[in-house]
Amino acid sequence: MNNTKTLTNRLSLRNWKELAYNGQEELALNLSDQELDNNTCQDMLKIPFSSLILQRCHLGEKEIFTLSRHSKIKKLDLSENNIGVAGAKTLSTGNLSFLLSLDLTGNHIGDSGTKLLTTGNLSSLISLYLVRNGVGDIGAKALSKSTLSSLTSLYLAGNNIGTAGAEAFSSGDLGSLKSLHLGKNRIRTAGTKALVTGNLNSLNLLYLEDNHIGNFGAETLARSNLTSLTFLYLESNNIDDIGAKALATGNLTSLTSLDLEDNNVSDGGVEALSKGNLSALSSLHLGKNRVGIAGIKALVSGNLTALTSLNLEGNNIGDDGVEALSRGNLTALSSLHLGKNKIGIAGIKALASGNLTSLTSLNLTGNRIDTEGIKVLLEGNFSALKSLDLRDNYIGEKAKKLLGKMNSLTELRL
Repeated sequence: MNNTKTLTNRLSLRNWKELAYNGQEELALNLSDQELDNNTCQDMLKIPFSSLILQRCHLGEKEIFTLSRHSKIKKLDLSENNIGVAGAKTLSTGNLSFLLSLDLTGNHIGDSGTKLLTTGNLSSLISLYLVRNGVGDIGAKALSKSTLSSLTSLYLAGNNIGTAGAEAFSSGDLGSLKSLHLGKNRIRTAGTKALVTGNLNSLNLLYLEDNHIGNFGAETLARSNLTSLTFLYLESNNIDDIGAKALATGNLTSLTSLDLEDNNVSDGGVEALSKGNLSALSSLHLGKNRVGIAGIKALVSGNLTALTSLNLEGNNIGDDGVEALSRGNLTALSSLHLGKNKIGIAGIKALASGNLTSLTSLNLTGNRIDTEGIKVLLEGNFSALKSLDLRDNYIGEKAKKLLGKMNSLTELRL
């Protein structure tokens, strides 16, 4: 929010009330993890806060009712307050006509609470967070046919939405959605097919992590009309080289970020990604797959030269893979994650003398780096490096002293 001054819970419950309101600024108040009573909530109404962040404040029915009278508020975060169905009803029938963003993460509102939200006075909402709320297909259907047609961002991760819910989204009144978060639901392949055959063509961001969509789901997405997608998150979906090849040769040419963490992509899939039509990618996450030296060689000689962020954590690239990476065409990289890749002194030497001179963030956790490796890093081409993560290596006191000489660092994790 522009020109917004945030008052945090570092302030006492008393002294935030003493602050003068400056008409040139919008005020955001964060009192998360405080015990708030109804009197405090009533006091909040006296100052025209534009944003209230009240996570884990043990709010009861009276407090929720009072907050629902705040007619000027634009953003309200009530995460993890256990407001339940009754709280959802109170909010939906309140005076929150200017509310643009509502976060009810972890509040046990279920399908019943969701239905109440969709029939109330919240038609101005553009962002709605219902993460971990026990929302199923019934709730999804209610959302898709409701007064919330202005929504551009919908967060539903960690619920129980399946194929029927996905079908409802694609055929409902949510055509304005730009960002849809359905991670850790029950979408699977049938649900994926339903999502891409409807009217969600305006989507830019789609999160489907941990939904068991498999190769068929990946193929369905690749061939779909969701051509406006720029961010696609498919972590933990049992996708292997077949799915990776489909994504590489499909219609998703506008993608700038692709997350395939914790799948079964190996060298063949990486080669396909590097030679496909995903040249707009700036971020690629291949952590916890089965990428080896052949995959790295393909990656650094392909057409992914726009990459600025690459995550290869937990693969098996070793020193040879790092050497190939350091000599390839990924010179625009600013963030590189090579944790848990069995990298030793030979790999560090290659990295330090390579052409990855634009790196600002380097993660080398869980490798085989010792004092000699640190000496090599100090002499390397890392003048732009700001963040270095060396946890779970062989870093002794001498190595720690040497690292103190890396003056460019603003963050060092050991």
